[in-house]
Amino acid sequence: MNNVTPFSSEDTLVAELSESLALACGLSTDTAKLIGDAAALHDVGKNFICKSILNKPEKLTPDEYSIIKTHTLPISPCECIAGEASLDIIYSHIKDFWYR
Repeated sequence: MNNVTPFSSEDTLVAELSESLALACGLSTDTAKLIGDAAALHDVGKNFICKSILNKPEKLTPDEYSIIKTHTLPISPCECIAGEASLDIIYSHIKDFWYR
């Protein structure tokens, strides 16, 4: 079975290049790492687009293209997580981190 991750090779390349550019611009290692991590998420919204549209070999219809453009819209972290139990766990961790 293939290893399946939410990141493509393009995401990894964008992250590596972004981190390298940040270092070349004289930013700190920590800041460059943060920029690289953020860059890896540049297309995370595509996880919410129907695979038949993402992988369509023909030209997209205007409606399909409108759907593709939504992958860049801000997504709440809560919208990325399924299930109320997951939210309870996350809330517990956040509460523990900020109120220790």
